[in-house]
Amino acid sequence: MGNVYINSVGGATSSTVKKGTSTTAIATANTGYMFKNWTVNGNIVSTDASYTFTANEDMNLVANFYKVYTVTVSVNDSSFGKAYIGNAEGN
Repeated sequence: MGNVYINSVGGATSSTVKKGTSTTAIATANTGYMFKNWTVNGNIVSTDASYTFTANEDMNLVANFYKVYTVTVSVNDSSFGKAYIGNAEGN
């Protein structure tokens, strides 16, 4: 679904850092997916793909992604009305 970079180490699944060190984890989504959030023990800690934290203990930081889909709408005859995805303004 995606890749995780820890302190610029591509594709890393784990990294050892000195206690108290400011550490950045970056998640990049593969095609067809979007980054959702970072969690630790099931708790959301960030919704930004780039997450900087201080390493004070062992932790299991999880990058969560979700699948995206393309939806196309059309109207069989525009004299009958309009079709939108989202709200009435098409947003």
